[in-house]
Amino acid sequence: AHLLGMAADQMWHFTFAQGCHSLISIDHDFALLRRLNDRGVG
Repeated sequence: AHLLGMAADQMWHFTFAQGCHSLISIDHDFALLRRLNDRGVG
């Protein structure tokens, strides 16, 4: 939540799945959510 500039209670709007990974990159002071709940299949 902090990297995305969100309040902690807003983070619960994302559904996180067990056994997956997410990727956040920082570009020019912006946090970009690149992947959410990626299982690496396919």
